Amino acid sequence: MTWNEAMVEKYDPEAYHLHSSLPIRLIEKMRVRAVLEAVQSPPASSILEIGCGAGNVVEHLREAKCFGVDLSFRMVARSRERLKNRISVLQADGQRLPFSSNTFDGVLCTEVLEHVENPELVLDEIHRVAKPQARIALSIPNENLINRLKRWIFRLKINRFLSGGQYQIPEQMNDEWHLHVFDLKDLTQMLTRKFLIKKIKPIPFAVLPLRYVIACTPR
Repeated sequence: MTWNEAMVEKYDPEAYHLHSSLPIRLIEKMRVRAVLEAVQSPPASSILEIGCGAGNVVEHLREAKCFGVDLSFRMVARSRERLKNRISVLQADGQRLPFSSNTFDGVLCTEVLEHVENPELVLDEIHRVAKPQARIALSIPNENLINRLKRWIFRLKINRFLSGGQYQIPEQMNDEWHLHVFDLKDLTQMLTRKFLIKKIKPIPFAVLPLRYVIACTPR
């Protein structure tokens, strides 16, 4: 818990959404749009976001009854301030969710699995709380590609063009905050145990897949 709070303070997820460079913010908007489309089509009546951070994604869900959980007390406080009680936000571990089984029509878990001790427990919990026909949206960073690009970015000393006033891009996050490095094959193998994959969308596009958004349903 203490380690997670320290990482949240050092690599502020809200600053990444709001204060990173224009190219990063544009890619992030594309990722969020793909996540929302995956979970909202057709419209859901109840949606949970696991690892909601400061509420930068779940704030866009306005039709459904929404809930957010995050392990960080700091992020929960920011979410509550941002969302003004429109969405219920709880401090909770995604590996042990405080919800009954078969509760939600939609579940979001984006850019989270690489940070948790046991990603498979999170997937088990998603499967448990999701209704049988629920829409589930996951996303992961394509860490190996990102780190190869970062090596060139820092070697050419152009990293300052990708950092904002309150957000500085790290050389490699998987050395510290990221406990796991997934590629698409790793994640799909984990998912196929309990989920049926409907769509995989590379972000921003197929020739430069910096992120993957995966839409699936429970088996």
